[in-house]
Formats: sequence, structure tokens, C-alpha cells
Amino acid sequence: MHPTAASPLSLAAAVTPAPGGQPGHYTASLQPDWCIGVVPHGGYLTTLLLNASTHFLRNRQPHAIHSALTFLTRCSVGPAELRVSPLKLGRQYSFVRVLLMQAGAVCVDATITHADMLSERGATLETRRAGPLPPRDRCVQVLPENGFRVATRKLRYLVPTERVDCAVREQWVTLDDGSAQGFGVNDLGFVADMFMPIPENYRYMKQKMHWYPTLSLALDIKALPPPGGWEWLFVRIECGTIRGGRMDVDVTICDENERIVAISRHVAIIVDAARNSVKAPAGETAKL
Repeated sequence: MHPTAASPLSLAAAVTPAPGGQPGHYTASLQPDWCIGVVPHGGYLTTLLLNASTHFLRNRQPHAIHSALTFLTRCSVGPAELRVSPLKLGRQYSFVRVLLMQAGAVCVDATITHADMLSERGATLETRRAGPLPPRDRCVQVLPENGFRVATRKLRYLVPTERVDCAVREQWVTLDDGSAQGFGVNDLGFVADMFMPIPENYRYMKQKMHWYPTLSLALDIKALPPPGGWEWLFVRIECGTIRGGRMDVDVTICDENERIVAISRHVAIIVDAARNSVKAPAGETAKL
């Protein structure tokens, strides 16, 4: 397993325009302390891709309101390339494709929709609220895993004392990455995917260690953070079906005012953790 280093999310998920000045080409360095096992965490990679598309459209529509990511093969710690290409650049909405590549192979393929959320106009109707949320002062802190799931240490977790259901997990989270910062809007990619996997609630699954790689992830962002970011966010995670080693996961993220700030849906698989214990040979991409 990789030794961990202290890298805050703002640095670990930073993108840099690639040498040569070609528009939409970026470089990044995937960090070992943002991994599950030896594989960079899917939510961390989501934030990375959002940062790339946001930089590309920073002078047009700076907010990624919808993202659809497909994880084609697992990434490895080290250098990565990101390529952002426009699909349609519109007056209100723009659509881009973002590829994350290593060793010449595409690891993650995303379509991201951008808008300027500060200038959005149109109907706003009262629908559902997420509340009432469990009060934080009545929740208990749970410690992140100190081993295989390294990236879990980047958040502090408070959970209700009573579990709703085996297929549901609820948690309050705040950044604990050494930055003393609140969550930014693109950090919702990480928040939407950072939780103890639902199957771990079942006694049968505790007989051996598992890995839960994401096949696809969709993220809809509903609100922007206040100045300085969100200090605390509430996350409700629910599995609809776990069958044949594949599961769907629905995630709702709320602020402290019980306002939904993002919703997400994942498709993930359940495999033996041994499949996430060996680095890919140099120059090769690993297989899921």
C-alpha cells in the first residue's frame, strides 16, 4: 500500500494547463492519500474532472450543473492527462466531454453540462425538503478506517445513533484534509462518493474484505456554497437493489438549512478486495 502524505483536496484535485498551450489539455497528479487500496477514489476523480471542465468554461458558464461519468478502467497513482472538448457551447448551457487518461488509455469518460447558476432565471417551485435532518449534536463521531480505505480519512463523520435501515446510511461530514476549508461546489463530487459502502451494514459481508468500484456516477448540483464553502453537509445514501454483485446507490446531499444541494446516482460492483492490492505494471492500465 502507498504511504500517505498530507495533500488537501484543493491541491490533490488541481489541474494544470498542459505545456504547449493547447486549449482543453490539462495535467494532474493523482495522489496516494486519496485512494481506496492502491486505486484513486472515484469521488476524488469526479472532483478532478469537474475542476478541468470548470477551468475550460471559466469565462463562459463556470458551474458544472450535471455530470455523467463512466469509469472504464481503474486509475493509478501518478501523472494523468485530462482532455476537455466542447460538444456544444450555448448561451445558457454548454456541454463538454472530459477524458481522464493514463499511459495513453482512457480511464474515465465524462459528459458535463455547465451553466452560470448565478444568472439562472425561471420557475422555482417548492417540492420536497430533505428534513428533518438528525441534529448534529445528537450524532456520534465514527472514526474513518485506518487501512485499506485511505481516502476515508479526508472527512470527519457524525452519524445518528439509530440506523434507519440496513440499506440506508446517514452522515454529517466536514472536510478533515488539513486545509481548514469548507466544501467548494466541485468538492461535491468527492462528497457524493465518500461513505462506508452499504453492503458493509450486512453481517454476511463482514466475512472478508470487499472493494466496491464504481462503474458509473451521475451528479446533479442544485446550489452553490456560501462564501468560504459549506462547513458541514448531510449525506443520505440508499441502495435500491443489491443483486449479482452489482448495486445501485442514490445519494442526497443537504446543507444545514435542510436544502438539497446535490443528488447523485451510482452503479457499483462488489468484488474481492484482493483485486485492489497490486499496482498495474508501468505503462499499463489496470483492469476492473
